[in-house]
Formats: sequence, structure tokens, C-alpha cells
Amino acid sequence: MLKLTDPRDVASRIYIRAMCYQPRPFALLDQLEAQSRIRALSRQRMGFAPSLHNDGLLYVWEPVVQ
Repeated sequence: MLKLTDPRDVASRIYIRAMCYQPRPFALLDQLEAQSRIRALSRQRMGFAPSLHNDGLLYVWEPVVQ
């Protein structure tokens, strides 16, 4: 979701890695969706953030009942 051509996104990526946050939560959710364990309902970047360091990202999912 981050565009590495945007300086703000580059700064966000550096901050996320420096703070030891989960660096790949969307990759994990995509993997679970590929395994049919969850169904992604929405995935988008939000138009607001609590600070310049934290962009709001939305990933709405539901478990797949087998």
C-alpha cells in the first residue's frame, strides 16, 4: 500500500521498521486469504491518520467457516 516514490511513504516505512511494528500484516492477511481461511471485504488506505508517522490503513476481513 505504500508508494515508495512518495517521500512521506518512505518516511512511514522507516518509522514502522524502527519501531518494530509488524512490518507485513497485509502480507499475512493476503496469505490467509489465499489459503481460504479468511475473506477480505475491504483493503484501503484511509484519508486520515493520528500523526504524521502513522497512516491509517483499513483491512476488513471475516473468517471463512468450513
